[in-house]
Amino acid sequence: MKNVLRLLLLVILLIQYSLVCAQRTLPVGFIHGQVHFPANFKSVSKQAVASDELVNDYYVRYIQFNTLPSSEQRKTVESAGIMWMGYVHFGAYLVAIPTDFDLNQLLPLSPRGILPVDSQWKLHTNLINEPFAHWAVHGDQIEVLIQLYPHISIETGAELLQKAQIQIIQKGTQNGFIQVRIPKNAIYTTAALPFVRWMELLPEPAQPDDIEGRSTVRANLVDSDHPLGRKYNGTGVNVLVRDDGITGPHIDFKGRLFNQPGTGAGIAGSHGDRVTGVLGGAGNIDPTKKGIAAGSNLFVVDYAADFQDATLPLHLTENITITNSSYSNGCNTGYTLAAQTVDQQLFEHPTLMHIFSAGNSNNSDCGYGAGPTWGNITGGNKMAKNSLMAANIQIDEAINSTSSRGPAYDGRLKPDLASYGSDQVSTGPNNTYQIFGGTSAAAPGIAGAFAQLTHAWKTIHAGQAAPTALLKITLLNTANDLGNPGPDFIYGWGSANTYKALLLLENQQHSSGVVEQGQNTTHQITIPANTRRARIMVGWAEQPAAENAARALINDLDITVTGPDNTIYSPWVLNHLPDANTLNAPAGTGKDSLNNTEQVNIENPAAGTYTVRIKGYEVPFGPQSYDLVWIYDTAEPRITYPASGESLVPGTQEWIRWDNPSASPCTLEYSTNNGTTFNTIATVESNKTSFLWTIPNAISGKVKLKISDGIYSTITDHTFSIAPVPADL
Repeated sequence: MKNVLRLLLLVILLIQYSLVCAQRTLPVGFIHGQVHFPANFKSVSKQAVASDELVNDYYVRYIQFNTLPSSEQRKTVESAGIMWMGYVHFGAYLVAIPTDFDLNQLLPLSPRGILPVDSQWKLHTNLINEPFAHWAVHGDQIEVLIQLYPHISIETGAELLQKAQIQIIQKGTQNGFIQVRIPKNAIYTTAALPFVRWMELLPEPAQPDDIEGRSTVRANLVDSDHPLGRKYNGTGVNVLVRDDGITGPHIDFKGRLFNQPGTGAGIAGSHGDRVTGVLGGAGNIDPTKKGIAAGSNLFVVDYAADFQDATLPLHLTENITITNSSYSNGCNTGYTLAAQTVDQQLFEHPTLMHIFSAGNSNNSDCGYGAGPTWGNITGGNKMAKNSLMAANIQIDEAINSTSSRGPAYDGRLKPDLASYGSDQVSTGPNNTYQIFGGTSAAAPGIAGAFAQLTHAWKTIHAGQAAPTALLKITLLNTANDLGNPGPDFIYGWGSANTYKALLLLENQQHSSGVVEQGQNTTHQITIPANTRRARIMVGWAEQPAAENAARALINDLDITVTGPDNTIYSPWVLNHLPDANTLNAPAGTGKDSLNNTEQVNIENPAAGTYTVRIKGYEVPFGPQSYDLVWIYDTAEPRITYPASGESLVPGTQEWIRWDNPSASPCTLEYSTNNGTTFNTIATVESNKTSFLWTIPNAISGKVKLKISDGIYSTITDHTFSIAPVPADL
């Protein structure tokens, strides 16, 4: 009898527990705070919709589902007229619903709650409280950017705004963009209009984020001066510099520079000349001023923070595949309409990549909550998740003290990569050269590296267009780690190493796949013996986020790697809590639910077959495609500069650079007779990857370098030269 009573009690407890679980729901994370949706779908679905909510026979709601609908379920109701417009973690979709749609058709998708769009959910935080930023204020009016719902054209939206007595300043070309001027006291009434999806203050006026850079990103090995070296200099790759007006004239761009009509009409300066030189100057006057991708075609337009400009048309008509923007608009401004436009362009056009400077605002407190040295990335367009952002390192690869630091507003890893951006000498107008620095100079270093890899991909794959999401994680996964082990909010994944990225592509150490909600896909990779470190990264480009979402990530994929002994390795993860000590702490491992790139790092792995598992943890807009890349670092130091046909001048100083830092001191030596005999340069302490060398007065065209650490001894593959600079040419 006692056993029967215990069993009945257990059943009652289980029933009670299940009822509690059924009533429990996860809060929806908006930027203004969490919202708990009521379990009201069945009652609200029977209510009539007010006529003033209807635009083009649609009305808009947020619907939270108990479980995420599958792609097939979404397609089924799409065919009946539902428009899935956005997603906010967890489980809440923004949908446009036809007036004749029976909401009961959604019942198989397990809807829980339905709410109209609150006007405050449509507002950026910079519109919540006065005083408003001075650049947007005009007496008792302010300039605001409005986004329309996608079922309303920009022309129709403009007509509706004019009927509401709202002044139109600019009509955009994409993503529902309209710039308007409204009274300060009309913010909420404007947000309440049924065709308005989002509102934010006009961004801060643009400010510039003001070649040894070739050696820091290893561009010299990808575009070698030696006859037997690789020749990927960006030939056939079209790059767009979005900056401060007409570039040139300069002979370093001869035959490759295309200033677009209208460029320089409202903006002028030499900032763009210097950016363009770092990216693709040929060094025709002075070979030491050669840029990264010296064969690329260089298109130039004026910078536009909103991306409602010629950028996308030029991609479609001129096959522009890489853009560089070295400008800022404010500081830590969140995921703006511009960021959403950037993500939309990159998601819908998989052969396009936008590259940004991180900014020079370190030591500025931009409201992240951890003081003046964290969370000060400049410009709302830079908060996009599908793009790339560059930090600024010095010639010794230490971070420049002005380089802006992450995290992004939602805790994501930013910046992505680091590049040399401190006091280069680059091109100026009228065949001159000028000193240039800041993340403005670091970003075109990354853009140039991207152009080199694009050239390589097209060569390897018989002219096939390069998938930019794959090239992005190829650069991230092969970067030289700087700062704390693993990723950090100062250097990102580290200093770009274009040569290792090229080797990854040449060795075809990449794959791709597709994953749905709750599903897993697996890949097998074989790690060879004598591998010091294996790095395996997954990445994906995805739909733009909702500007009002607390988290930009929509589709959350998880990577794990299982070794031959069944050990499970998890990806790097950073703690993004707004505390200075926490943000400066080394990365750990675990689950990452913020970033659309994840890397597993395995130190001294045993040789054998490893299983990579990609799980669709939260995939509201699946199926989600992804790319997977891997690389194996060895313990053998290898010199990367000078190493391939360079010409150095006696008495000057040059940085010798090498990959795979040794745990032991290394001896550096040089030979002037093609490696027959060697002379000692110096012994360098352990874990270093560079040394400043005073070039000897020994004229030769058969110079090689050697590095030894007591276990390994390697010599550069190709020769380089030591000779004076020719005069009176």
